[in-house]
Amino acid sequence: MSKGIVFDEYGNVWAVDTGEARVPGARLIALTGYWCPVCHLPRTPYPGDHGMHPTCAEAASRTGGQQ
Repeated sequence: MSKGIVFDEYGNVWAVDTGEARVPGARLIALTGYWCPVCHLPRTPYPGDHGMHPTCAEAASRTGGQQ
């Protein structure tokens, strides 16, 4: 199973963190209350992550915050 964000045939967004469990993206936002300000997808909060996915933070720093 791939890790990351998965779109199924019904247009649902699934966040896959472990490769073992799939959680609907909207449900993950409802559970955690957090989403990435760059890509607007749900995220799991970690201390010191500045509120962004690591890959989004890299992209934002390269483009001056625009993605």
